[in-house]
Amino acid sequence: MKNNLPKAIAAEYKLKKINSDIVVEGVIEDVNANNIVKLCEDMDLILDATDNLNIRYLINDVSIKLNIPWIYGAVIGSNGMTHTIIPINKSISTDSIVKRLKSQEIEVKKNKFFLKFEVESIQFTLFYDGRAILKNVSDTAKAKTLYSKYIGF
Repeated sequence: MKNNLPKAIAAEYKLKKINSDIVVEGVIEDVNANNIVKLCEDMDLILDATDNLNIRYLINDVSIKLNIPWIYGAVIGSNGMTHTIIPINKSISTDSIVKRLKSQEIEVKKNKFFLKFEVESIQFTLFYDGRAILKNVSDTAKAKTLYSKYIGF
């Protein structure tokens, strides 16, 4: 916390200094599946600095549901990164993917939001708009190769 301010309030002050013509509201709230839609429904952009994977899944779901772009940001030491996600309101058919994976004897778990499977010690979470999270892989080239190999896009 800079100047003993919560991260959300410090960001609000900084963003208002950068552009006083926009409305910025830093929200300090315990976010969960019961309140995330209400928190986000009138927003133009979701800025995620939560450092929490479970919340990130909720943000992803509400971003798609409400068609709101979101920006993920993280900092470790002196290194930082951002990732901008623009939801596309179209879904993919996962039936052929599931069939192909099961034919390779890969266990697939599926619900109305995503499908999950694990191969080569890599955990895949595939959302119905084609985005995926691959856990236990840090090499981008390897992640792209695995995505292509198992998901096929």
